[in-house]
Amino acid sequence: RPNPPPAAAQPPPSYSEDITPVSDKSSSESDRFLQEQIQAILAKEAEEANRAAEVARQAAHDEEEKKKRAMVEKAEEEGRVRRLKQKLNDKLAKHFAQMSQETKAQLESDWRDNFRLEESKEAVQEELEYFRKVKSELEEQSQVLEDKTKEIQEWLEEAKTSSHAQKVHVDDLCKPSTKLYSQMLELSAENAALTDALYFLDRAMYMGQMDCTTHLKAVRKLAKKQFLVRAHLIKINQTLMNAGGR
Repeated sequence: RPNPPPAAAQPPPSYSEDITPVSDKSSSESDRFLQEQIQAILAKEAEEANRAAEVARQAAHDEEEKKKRAMVEKAEEEGRVRRLKQKLNDKLAKHFAQMSQETKAQLESDWRDNFRLEESKEAVQEELEYFRKVKSELEEQSQVLEDKTKEIQEWLEEAKTSSHAQKVHVDDLCKPSTKLYSQMLELSAENAALTDALYFLDRAMYMGQMDCTTHLKAVRKLAKKQFLVRAHLIKINQTLMNAGGR
């Protein structure tokens, strides 16, 4: 609060009443001149006092305005700092919330992966145990195969050196015991040959080496022949079964 300005200086009381009037004219003029000088001095001092008071009031007003501006600037600065703090707090809270969600999602993903790994571990262990057993069985089979291969090689060596094996023809190694078995063997061979022929006819048409009409004619002819061969085979088989039953 500014200090109140000093009151304007009042002129001192006139002393003319206390002075005994002098009868002569010079004394009266001298007193009047003296009073005028005193009043002039007092007026000048009052003016200077008023000017000093005005300067003091202006200085006090400027100081008050300066304090007000300082308070306003301080309030603005505090508001700016407060807004920045709030903005920073909001940003940090948002960042921490996002980080928390990401961490939670990552932990859940890691947990699922760990669960899958545990399940896969059990499955892998079972597979390893199975493959160990298979390996052991294969090693045994491999050993048996090597032994059998060795036996076959020894038998082949013996067969090469045998004079009887050189005289016997390959077709004579398997002879049917009866005429029916001989017919069945011949018909089985013919049936297999017809099946091969039909297969190659289909391949020829597929490769574009035979047209559809020629293919159908040949297939119809061979299929009819194969039907008769198979019917004959069935009849021989029934005859053999009936003969064996009796």
